[in-house]
Amino acid sequence: MTDTVTAVSVFEELRFVWELFAAELILLFPFAKAKSGIVKRILICGAVMGVSSQFYFAVLFLSGMVPDFLHEWVVVAWYMILVLMSLFASRYCFSLTFTDGLYIVISGYTAQHMVYVTVHEVLARGIWMGMTEWLSIYVIISVLFCSILYLMIYLLFNRSLSLCGGTIAAYSGKVTFSQIFVLAVLMVSTFTCQHIFESSEELRYYGALVDCLLCVLILANQYSMCKVTLDAKEKAILSQMQHDSARFYTISRELIETVNRKSHDMKHILNALERADGAEKKQFIEETRREIEEYRQIVQTENEDLNTILAEKAVSCRSRGIRLECTAGDIPEGFVRPQDLYVMLGNALDNAMESAMKLRDEKKRVITVDVDRRGAIISLQVNNYYEGELKMQEGLPVTSKSEKYDHGFGLKSIRLIAGKYGGDMSVQAEEGIFTLQVMIPVGKK
Repeated sequence: MTDTVTAVSVFEELRFVWELFAAELILLFPFAKAKSGIVKRILICGAVMGVSSQFYFAVLFLSGMVPDFLHEWVVVAWYMILVLMSLFASRYCFSLTFTDGLYIVISGYTAQHMVYVTVHEVLARGIWMGMTEWLSIYVIISVLFCSILYLMIYLLFNRSLSLCGGTIAAYSGKVTFSQIFVLAVLMVSTFTCQHIFESSEELRYYGALVDCLLCVLILANQYSMCKVTLDAKEKAILSQMQHDSARFYTISRELIETVNRKSHDMKHILNALERADGAEKKQFIEETRREIEEYRQIVQTENEDLNTILAEKAVSCRSRGIRLECTAGDIPEGFVRPQDLYVMLGNALDNAMESAMKLRDEKKRVITVDVDRRGAIISLQVNNYYEGELKMQEGLPVTSKSEKYDHGFGLKSIRLIAGKYGGDMSVQAEEGIFTLQVMIPVGKK
């Protein structure tokens, strides 16, 4: 850092904000959902942050008016402001909670600081002190090393972040405070190491080494936090699937009991038909045909796994006085594993049935299912009526305490499984109609 405004010092300030924002972006793209017009948003944020970085020289001037022991703290506070600005930039470009945004910022700042220590301290101010005189070479080396390190970090974090379903840190005051505390300690520690590098030639490289080790430790902690979150979600999915297996047995029993009852009734009906007149026989035949047709309308798709699930849910709907209407296109076999399809569609229909049972107007106890292929995308959509006000939080409906496990957890399970196949889940509640849609690319596993 220097008090004189030069081409190198201008580059140094631009470098900080752009490297920081770039580090955050490589973590955000596999993790969070980009907002519409993402390219335009990124360019706007990059321009605003670039212009803002140049106020550093005014901050330096103002810091000269405070006591010497406060000078460094003024500079640290300024860089904290720039880091927080990158947090708001990330949330402007992506759908991201404040707490998860802090996770991304901590990881991004750590990656950026490793570039700074290696290139702008050890190399430019230690090994090759005249490098900054060649600005073009300085820029090229900075970009090259930044690209290599960021690629390594992307390869390390990419898969785990993509499977986290857009959430790592649980939303709570304690977690948010802890993330803010980690960020503050990280920045103070890195600036302390930087001060050691600049003030003592004997301890220069020890300061840089401690700085790099600190960054590696923070990145390892961030990676572990991501893996712990992912492991917890996978355990939750396993628990949900075990829960679904028990429910599958119950539904299968219902189906078998229905078939047994029909078989038992059929014996009596056949005996009665022998003694019935022509009108009664005709009425029975029409009713039987209607029931068969209703069943065929439910299960007639090209996908046997889908047929099985819909047939089971049709039994449950009929027993509860709910009408299930289905339309299906050309759905290939095996676009997802059968048990994953059962969890997704089964949870969606179970939630819809719970909502339909609460409706006072029995005519609205209708669930529509639309499964279709649109190019390279399989779309599963479930619609149902609901009553009352439905509040949304983090893209999911806020449920009552009695339903919180089954309903809220079921939707999170659907979202996580969709993400496993490179897809996404969205929900919408408008004018008394709740819509759940899952989009899954064909062939992604």
